[in-house]
Amino acid sequence: MAVARCVESVVQSISRATFGLAFAVVLSPSFLQTGGGSCSGDTTLSALAFEVSGQDLLSFSAGQRNYEVTTDDDTAVVRVQATDPSARITYQWSEYGSLVAEGPIGIGGGETTISVPPGEGTLGVTVLSSGGSVGHYTIDVCRCATVLYDRTDSTRMTPFPDDFWVYPDPTQPSGYRVLLTPPPREPDVGVLYAALMGPTNVLDGFSPIGGIVIELSDAPDATSLPLTPAASIDPSATLGLFDLTPGSATFGQRVPFQLTPISRTLPGQTTNHSLVLFPSISLLPTGRYAVVLTKFAHATDLRPFHPSPFMTSVLGPPAPGEASEISRSRRCR
Repeated sequence: MAVARCVESVVQSISRATFGLAFAVVLSPSFLQTGGGSCSGDTTLSALAFEVSGQDLLSFSAGQRNYEVTTDDDTAVVRVQATDPSARITYQWSEYGSLVAEGPIGIGGGETTISVPPGEGTLGVTVLSSGGSVGHYTIDVCRCATVLYDRTDSTRMTPFPDDFWVYPDPTQPSGYRVLLTPPPREPDVGVLYAALMGPTNVLDGFSPIGGIVIELSDAPDATSLPLTPAASIDPSATLGLFDLTPGSATFGQRVPFQLTPISRTLPGQTTNHSLVLFPSISLLPTGRYAVVLTKFAHATDLRPFHPSPFMTSVLGPPAPGEASEISRSRRCR
């Protein structure tokens, strides 16, 4: 049994549902360039960056004026460069349609540091050309609870299982085999990982009755989650285990499970928050399944869970120079 995360197939399978996926990108209405009268000039940007801890969360494209980012940090550096060196650039921060803060960035370009409060907001960048034309760029920002998923981080094994570790192997009955790589850890811990992973790496899939683990950035509100088998198959359940086995009589349907939210703190470490679910029925040995968490699941402070930046990249189109882990996670067998 291989647990697949084929997002495209999941979306097709549950297209009749009315909830948004925590692993999906929600696009905002476009703010288009405006002008009037005798106004003229170039209002485009040649560069736009939204940096958190030195990492740019945007994939800037000259023809794109609307973006979306997710961050855990409370500050960000916005860097811009106008095509028109004389253009005046300002920023506006709005929450739920109301202007909260605004200020200048510079003439022709510049940078500014903004505060990012918990929740969702929109950063607007306005470009006033030397000829009087006005253009707008928007960045929808969510400092929100996050599903921790980043295969470029070799120290993180969750979510688990994951078809990321399944490779073709014609010698196996299923045509595939599991190949786990121990994360870089202290030598004694590395030995333990290797001992645990060794037996797994001779298998052609994951256990049909084993637990499925999802790690979260914040403690979940248990009342927003389906904790029982009966609740897990409700069409409105915020977390679902779906059958994606080709030709299955239950293709696209929910599979019942028991869910346990776990938050624990180990000595000298931060608190870890996880969801552990066990299928209530044995999954098909050659089946494919997907776990989907929607944005209606939320943390104890009511912030909804959003996709990680890595997952957002996986859901987006291929980008030049993207990490191989993104490409591999995007592929659908």
